[in-house]
Order: sequence, then structure tokens, then C-alpha cells
Amino acid sequence: MSLVVLIALLGLSASRLNVEQDIMKILPDNGNNAVQKLVFEKLKVKDNVVVMVSTEDGDIASVHKCALTLEKELNDALVPDLAKSVDFTVDPDAGQSTSDIIYNNLPIFIDNSVYSTFDSIFSADAIDRRMAANYGALHGLFGNFAADYIYKDPFGLAGPALKSLANTQVSSKYSIIDGGVYLSTDSTAMITITPTFPAGDVNSSQKLTEAVEKVLAKHNEAKIDCFGGPVMGVYNSRCIQKDMRLTLIVGILAICTIIFFSFRDRKSVFLILLPSSFGFLFALAVMALYKGTISLIAMGASSAIMGVVMSYAIHVVTHKEHCKDAPQLIKELSSPLTVGSFTTIGAFFSLTFTSSSLLIDFGLLASNMIIGAMIFCLIYLPHIMSYGETGEKRRLLRWIEKINAYKIENVSFLVVVILLLSGYGLYHYNDVEFDADMNHLCYYPDGTLDVEKRLQRSTCEDGEVSIYFVSAGETDEESLVAYHKMNHTLDSLLGTGDIVRHSHLDKLLVSGGEQQEKIEKWNSFWTAERKQTVTQQLKKSAEKYGFQPSAFDPFVKTINAEYKADRVESAFEKVPQSPLSKHIDSWFCSEDGMKMAISNVVMKAEAKQKVYDSFVGSRNVVILDKPHFVQGYMRSVQDDFNFVLGVSSLIVFLGLLLNYGRLETALLSFMPMALAWLIILGVMYFFGLSFNIVSVIISTFIFGIGDDFSIFITDGLVDEYSRGRHTLLSHKIAIFFSSVVSILGMGVLVFADHPSLLTVAYTSLIGMFATVLIAYVLQPLIFRLFVTRRTEKGLSPITINSLFWTILLIGSFGIAGVLLSLVALLSYCLPLKKIWRYNLLHYLICYFCRGLIWIATPRLTRKDADNTHEDFSKPAMIISNHQSVLDIVRVMALTPKVVIMAKKTNWNSPVYGILLHLSGFFCSDDATENYIPQLKTLVANGYSICVFPEGERSVDGKIAKFHPGAFFLASELGIDILPVVFAGHHYGIRKGDIIYVGRTNIAMKICERRACAPSDRAKRLFKEDAAEYEALIKSEYDALCREIDTPKNPYFRHLLEQNFILKGPVLEYYTKAKIRIEEDYQKYWRQIPNNAVVSDLGCGYGYLSFMLSHTMPEAEIHSYDYDEDKIEIAQHCYSVADNQTYSVADIVNSDFVESDVFILNDVLHYMKADERNSVLCKCLEKLKDGGKIIVRDADKSQKKTHKITKLTEWFSTSSIIHFNKVARNIDFFDAEEMKTFAEKHGLEIEITDNDETTSNKIFVLKRKNKTY
Repeated sequence: MSLVVLIALLGLSASRLNVEQDIMKILPDNGNNAVQKLVFEKLKVKDNVVVMVSTEDGDIASVHKCALTLEKELNDALVPDLAKSVDFTVDPDAGQSTSDIIYNNLPIFIDNSVYSTFDSIFSADAIDRRMAANYGALHGLFGNFAADYIYKDPFGLAGPALKSLANTQVSSKYSIIDGGVYLSTDSTAMITITPTFPAGDVNSSQKLTEAVEKVLAKHNEAKIDCFGGPVMGVYNSRCIQKDMRLTLIVGILAICTIIFFSFRDRKSVFLILLPSSFGFLFALAVMALYKGTISLIAMGASSAIMGVVMSYAIHVVTHKEHCKDAPQLIKELSSPLTVGSFTTIGAFFSLTFTSSSLLIDFGLLASNMIIGAMIFCLIYLPHIMSYGETGEKRRLLRWIEKINAYKIENVSFLVVVILLLSGYGLYHYNDVEFDADMNHLCYYPDGTLDVEKRLQRSTCEDGEVSIYFVSAGETDEESLVAYHKMNHTLDSLLGTGDIVRHSHLDKLLVSGGEQQEKIEKWNSFWTAERKQTVTQQLKKSAEKYGFQPSAFDPFVKTINAEYKADRVESAFEKVPQSPLSKHIDSWFCSEDGMKMAISNVVMKAEAKQKVYDSFVGSRNVVILDKPHFVQGYMRSVQDDFNFVLGVSSLIVFLGLLLNYGRLETALLSFMPMALAWLIILGVMYFFGLSFNIVSVIISTFIFGIGDDFSIFITDGLVDEYSRGRHTLLSHKIAIFFSSVVSILGMGVLVFADHPSLLTVAYTSLIGMFATVLIAYVLQPLIFRLFVTRRTEKGLSPITINSLFWTILLIGSFGIAGVLLSLVALLSYCLPLKKIWRYNLLHYLICYFCRGLIWIATPRLTRKDADNTHEDFSKPAMIISNHQSVLDIVRVMALTPKVVIMAKKTNWNSPVYGILLHLSGFFCSDDATENYIPQLKTLVANGYSICVFPEGERSVDGKIAKFHPGAFFLASELGIDILPVVFAGHHYGIRKGDIIYVGRTNIAMKICERRACAPSDRAKRLFKEDAAEYEALIKSEYDALCREIDTPKNPYFRHLLEQNFILKGPVLEYYTKAKIRIEEDYQKYWRQIPNNAVVSDLGCGYGYLSFMLSHTMPEAEIHSYDYDEDKIEIAQHCYSVADNQTYSVADIVNSDFVESDVFILNDVLHYMKADERNSVLCKCLEKLKDGGKIIVRDADKSQKKTHKITKLTEWFSTSSIIHFNKVARNIDFFDAEEMKTFAEKHGLEIEITDNDETTSNKIFVLKRKNKTY
């Protein structure tokens, strides 16, 4: 019912949403580009539609007849609603009407510089000469045409203005034939339609295009072509709609078919489509409430993310097969779905930070679609599905499961391909260009490009371009001042030859302030006296040459008229039928408070940039060169693209980091997206493809869907590692269906005709394939390489921290080995005595080893015995147990004068083998007798010899049997035997695991020297010596271990922490915090014998049991807990000791094994009093003689500190965190209850405070007959 009500409310809200169809919304909208964008949107001169009429035989008569008919029919169909005018014929009275307007406003159109010549122009002699010239002109060839102009302006004062008007003829390639406009190059008639709306108005463009097409469809007597901004916009819109319909139908059919034949439940298709539909409705409703409007293009583009939205439903539907009910499904999918959707929402939401309103709309719509789909998937969808159905799986699903069950990460070829493609993309990262030419994203119907080229050739020659320059301002004054400056700059470039023609109305468009200035100049010149003098002289000269006395009255009227400043075009509006009224509107117009004046420039193509550079920083000048205009915006788009890429990457990575709590898993999950992007770059560069504005959307799509895939793969790997659950296959099947849906949804766009949709198809397909392949191959490979394969061997996972120390220490060791080998080679070439060379090299080796040990101190803490009694002043045979490569470093750091028997692998090492050869070391694999002379020489020079009698390193630290060779050598060399004992080294660097340096305490003890046996002893006696020293070192080793193998040793704390990393940030943080709060469980460790049987009741995750089992290898630990999830995690720790067991049990109703120690740590307050008593009695029954029961719990009588305890307990058990599972109400008790139980059962009781902050106390109950 709630779902129905919610859908009704969302539908009501969505119905109020207004849809915008302005394609210009795709362009950025920021302060710097606001003027340019407004001019480009509103200026209509660029939006004219041209209809070209021609015939194959070039018959002018038939073309003219058809053009006249079209002009009339188009005029009837379009004017005045859709077009301001439809023009083919030219008004023959245009010249007369134009000149009347100029003459009636003559002072405004006279340049101020002309007044300096007026005195000479209006002198008596000059007037007389002018009349003679006028007389000659009237009797010339064009006398009839010139008569009216001469009478109105006998002195030619309006000449510059009339010339400026004539200058607006853009090209000489047009000709007037029978009053109609034709291309001069052929017999093509030109009909110009001037719309009443800008090209961005999609609805009006659609109506105009349909009306034009309807008229043109009636005529087949001539070839008719149509071109213009509004028409091309409609053609592109139609192409997109056709492509989207086709691809949507094909995609949905393919998707539904695969889903239908894969799932047993026939409702699966319906269930998968429901969240997408709900999400779309939710997004529209939110947009209606938040914004009220939305771009239609953004709504269309939202279909591209249907694959992302549907993938969530697919995950739910496929995972249902592995769940028994809705709560289990929600529990297992809530985390990956929530995190995946959060990062995807963040990726799409990053589009709202761009400057394009279309991208902002798309980002908001996509984000809210995902939010709505997630709400449906986690709240409603699990409850409308059926569970527990059994039956045979469909063949297609079984086939899909087999494919996904195959461990594709083991295919080396794919790993190599991915790495090579990623490397290639990284190398060419900055080489892929951004395509700012929007024409490459536009659809051109057949023949349209040829029509466009013909129009371009009609205005300029080959190698020339025709460009509009616009000055814009909020007022006439601002616009026209900028217009004059702009034309002045263009005229100066005309003189350089960079500009071929410059057409403008500079002389006709005069600002209000300049008008007033010119009128005042006119009035100051034409004083009453001058008017009278000039009038008299004019009449006198006129009569002299036979003119009527009143012939020049129009001019006399002009100089006697009163003038005032006015809006320039208002003069032309007074003559509505004037062609100049239409003409001026194309050159000076006002839209949305923006005043715009236009100039047309024909320039050489190669000079474009030079001309454009002249206007850099001119805020009021807009260049209407489409590529140049769009390039400016595309630079903003490119910045937006880089910003979106960076922000979406950051959001996704931070989301992953917060979810997993570790940099390693965040990087592992982020890797597919990063490498997929590199592969996209590499493929695009290889095929010569460029980025464009569509790539901004695609980048968010790749990051949006990619992070979902990688999160589910990581969750499957982590779930398998932490709990042993094999959910990875389920996640991979869901990813398979999700990727198929996305690939089909986007891939069918390859059948589209529109270039932008093809860009979407190719880029997204490359990205999707790359993302899925990397998620399937590299993620499992890396996780298993650094985690699973190691933990299966009982080794710690490789982390960034451990990798840092490994690189630092092992890297330093390797580098030093190479450098010292070079020094050894150099010393070998020098004329030095061998012993001098040995001394030099050994001093360098010794001090390097000491430095390496010092560097490793934060990782390897030394707890050495007091070894000051030995100064190595006398040579000795050093014998030691062998656990790790650290043994060698530590021996070499003891004294510069020591040589070691090296194994053959080290002797032949490419890193430091040369150093060993040239430093006097010897190979243990060779016959020892061969080295005796050399060793005697070293001993004679004070060198000690080190031999590891075990012959090889121990894996677990246990000392193996000693071989007698060292003792034979000692007797042959006549030197003392010096036992040295190492402990903890195998915790630092284990045999076979040199890439991991653990955190631990290490210890060394140098024993007292002993004299060697005589050299003539029998061989069997050397074996006895070996056994004797073996026993000695084992004894000393055990003593050292007892000192360092305690909970204080950071190795055990670190080992416990390492067992709970990569299992979730909350659990990892809780583990570390718990260990520190419990002070490494030293209080319990001190209470328990080394060989005790211990039962840990209510063990939780088993931290205490884990610590006891590793620090007490002879003990037997049994752990019980009510929470099966905690036991499941504890059982799948990689370092569970052989002496430790875990069991799921409610200790109230379960039985226990006989134990020396029972531990009830923060358990009893979860029971009622009678249950507590029952559990304690069962412990007492199973308690061995002399055993003890250790209880740690709160004492509610401690009122002040008990508040803290109650608060922490509420947090751990509340429904918000629910860290501890409870089946009963919490019932705290006091110390008296424990005392009463002890007294009743004859037990001794010790009570100590656990800490100062809480009310927790430790109760130790002992049997009286025996103590520990």
C-alpha cells in the first residue's frame, strides 16, 4: 500500500515538470562566456534558412517561375508566426526609400571631420562650380536616376552614408535578375527565410521545418535544396529520435530475451525493469520539486544509464537464488549495493559542478534515478520476490554459471594484454586530443554538406571565409560605441590585406550621444546668417545654369529643419515598407535587453587567427565563427571534462576507502576504472579518435558502472577470505548480466546514424569491455597473490605498510649488495694486499649491517641480553641457530672481522656473489678441507668464522639437529667456540617469505666462549660436541623465548590484527581498539598456566583465545560464542593455531569440556540471575582440580563508573550498530552476587578493578585445594 501511495505522489510531482528543448543548453554557461552565448543564441542573422532553386538545364525562366511561386507559398505558410519575412524578389523602390530616410536624418550621418571642408564647400565659387557639375550630371547617361539625389543633396553630403549602405552588399556573387536574387555563378535562385525565433527554439524550428517541407513537397519541377540552423537542428533531432527508438527497441528485446531464458522465474524480466521505472519516476519528481524544468536532451541521454540502474535489480534477482528469505538478501547485499550506488551517484553528481546546464540536468537526473532505484531494490523488491523455489536451472543460466566459474585470472595471456594496453594508454595519456568541433557531432543528411559549401562559395572565393562580427551591449549607446571601435580595428586590418571585404553600417548606426554631438555640430555651423547666405547663393547659381528657383528647396528644407537624437532604427520603422527597415533589423537588433550591431568580414582563411587575436580581451565583441565560437566553449567543456574526471575519480575512491577502510582494497577496487580509462585512451589514440563533449557523459558512465563491478568483485573476494563463503560466483553472474545489459543497451547504438550516438557506442563499449575484463582478471589475481595465497600458507597478507618496510629494508640490502660488489671489484683492481682489501670490505659490510638494523628498529625491536662480555678481540668459531636472513645481518654487525659460510645460492648470487668471493667468504657446499689454509690466514689476522650448524633455516623457529663440521673446523683452526643464540628472527622474516618484514621483538644472547677440542679427535666425538652445543643453544633459546614470547611482543598483537584486516573497517578498528584496551590480554595470560585446558565462554571474535593459543603453544583452547557470524569470521582467520577450536553455542544450554580455566569475559550480564548461576555451576562441575573461573563483568554498585559501562553497552547492542548479538535483556549484577556464589560453593575469590573508567571488575574463583 505504501508503494502505491508513494508512486501516486511521485507521479503527481513529476507531472508538474516543464521540459526544455533548447539545444544550446549543452554549451557552458559562465560569467566569461555569458555575452557570447546570449549573442549566439539570440542573433537571428545566423539562423536564416536558405532555399536554393535550380534546374539541370539552367533554364532561368522555369527557375524564376518556381522561385516566385515558392516565395508566395512560403510567405503564406510562415509569415508572421514562424518567419519575419520570405525574400526572393527585391523592391525596386528600395533606393528611393533608403535615401529619403538618410536625407531626413542627414546631420546624424555626416562625419565630424567633414565640417572642416564646409567653409570651402559652401563658398560662392564652390557653389557655382557644384551647380555646373550638377548640370552636367543631369544631362549625362544616368541623369534621370541622379536627378532626385541632386535636388535633395546638391553638395553630396549624404554620399558617405549612402556608400556605407551600399557597402553592406556582402558579395558580388549575387545578381538581380527580373527582381529576383540569383547566384552569379549559375542559375540558382536564392530564397531567404528570416525566422522569428533563434535556432535553439526546438519547437518553433520543428514547425518551421515541417511547414517548409510541406511546401517544397508540392514542387518537383526543379531541384530544391534547403539549409539553415533551424532546419539542421530538426534534422539532427529526427535522426537522434529515430536512432534512439531503433536502438531502444533492439536493446530492450535483446535484454529481455536473455533474462527470460536465463531465470526460472518468468517474472524476472518484470522485476528487473521495475526499479528502473521507479527510479526514473523518482528522478522526475525530485527534479520537479528542486528545479521545475529539465532538458529534453538530458531526459533522452538518461536512457544511457539504464544499464547502470538495471544492474542493481539484476544483482538482487540473481542473488535471490542464494538466499532463503528477504532479510538475508537485504543483509548480504545492503553494503555492496549501498556503497556501489553511493560512488556511482557521486560520479554522476560531479556533472553538476560543470558549467553546462544540460550536463547539470543530466547529472541530477542520473543521480536521482540511481537513488530511486536503490530505494526500490533494498526496500520493496526483496519483499515482492518469492524464495525457496527449487527446480532445475535453465540451460542458459547453467552455461553462464560455468563461464563465470572459470578462473579467468589464471589466463596469463589476458593479464599480459591488459598490462600492455594499460601501459600503451599511460604512455599516450596526454596525446589524445579534445575535439572542439561540434560539426563532428552533427548529423548531415545526404547532399547537405554540398549545399553548405555552395552557400559558402556564394559569399567568398576559395581560400576565403565570411565571418560575422557583433558588438553587444546592454544599451544602444554601449553597443554602438563598441561597434565603431570594432569597425575601426577591422578597417585597419583591411589595409593590411588580411581582410578582403568589410561590410557594415558604421555610418548609419550612430549612438545617442554621438547623434546629439553631431546635431549640435550641425546647428553650430548652420547659423541663421549662413543659412540665408547659402540659400541665396544656391538660388543664384541655380538660375545661372537654368535650374528652377525652387529646384533645390528639398536641400533648403534640410538645412532649416530641427533635429533631435533618436534610436537609430526608429527612423526606419517610420517607413514600414522600406527594404532598409528589414535590412537594418538584420544588422542591428535587440533581444532580451541585449543590443547587437553586426559587421560582415570576408578574410583570407590563413589570416583568421591574426584577425581574431586583435579582439582578444574585447568583452563586447563576439565573433560569429561557429568553429571559433564553439572552440571557446569547448575549452570550458574540456576543463569541465578534466574536472568531472578528477571529481568523479576522487568521489569514487573516497567512497571505496570509507567502505573498506583500507587503502589496499580501495586501490584494488579502483584499479579497474583507472586501467579501463588508460585502455580507452590507448585505443582512442591508436585509432585516431578524439574526446568531445559526449566523453564527459561517458566518463561518468564508465566510473559509475565500473565501480559497481569492482565493488562486487572485491566483496566476493573479501567474503570468501573472511567467512569462507563462495559468493564471488553469484556476484560475477550478476556482473555478467549487468554488463550484458549495459553493453547491449549502449552497443546497439553502433547501428545509429548520428555521430554523437556513435561516439557514445564506441567509447562506452571499449570502457565496458575493459572494466569487466580487468575486474574479472586483475582483481582476483592481485587479491589472491597478495592475500589469499599467502594466508593459505599461514603467511600475513601483504599491505602497503608491510610493502613499504619490505622495499626499504630488502631494497636497501640489495642496493648495498650491488654497491659493495662494485667497491669490491674496484679494490680488486687496485694494488692492495688481499688482507687490506678484506679489512676494507668487511668494515663497510659491518657498518652497513648495523645501519640496516638501526633503520629496521620501528619494525624489529631488539631485546638483546647483556653481551658486553664479548669484544671479539680474539678469533672464535661462532655457532648459532639459524631462523632467518636476519641472522646473517646480525652476525655481520657483531664485528668487522667475521666471515660466514655461505650456501651455494648466495655464493652465486648476481647481487652480492662477487662481494662474497672478493671478501674472503667461503661456500658451505664445497669440501670444508679446501678452505682450511685460507681460513687459517684469516684467523691469523684476527678474523672469526661463523657457521650455522643446522645447515638451513628453520621455518617455525624450532632448532634442528646440529652437524659436526663447525666443531671440526674449530679444532683444525685452533680457535674457541662462541655460541650465539637468536630468538624472534623468524617472526621478522620467515624462510621462503623474504617479501614480508614482520613487526616483532628480536633477541640475541652471546654465550661464554669454550675451548675447542684437539684436532686429532675421532669424527664421532665431534658429533658428540655438536649434540652438546645443540642442547646448550636450545636451552638458551627457550629462555629467550620465555622472555619475548609474551603478549607484550608486538608480533602477537600485530599477528592478531593482521588476521582481522580486509574484513571491514568497523571490525578492523574494533579489533585494534579492543586489543589496546585489553592491554594485549596480559592480565589473563598471567593467570593461566602454559599447559592448561582453557574454555573461553562468549569469546566473540576470539581475540583472547587467539592470543593465548599463540603465546601458550602447549595449552588447549576451546572457544564458544552465541553469534555464529563472529565464530564464522574467527574460524576463517589464517593463523588459527592447532591447539585452538571454535564452536557456535549458547552457553546457557550447552555443555563444555573439562578445563583448568574457564573465562567468562563480559558475558554474564546478558543472562538472568538464574541463568548466570546455572552457567557458573556447569563451569564448576567441569573445572579440574586446582582450576579457576575468571569472570570479567560490570559491578553495578559502582554508580559513577557504571554509567559509562551502560552507555558503551547500549552502543554495542543497539539496533543502530548492533555489534553484539543479544537474545535476552541485559541484567547487570554487583560484586556481592559473585561473593555469594563463591562462598556457597567453597571457592576463593579475588576481585580487582579492570580499569579506572568503567565499572568492570575481574573476579577470579579458585578451588581451595590447589593453586597455581
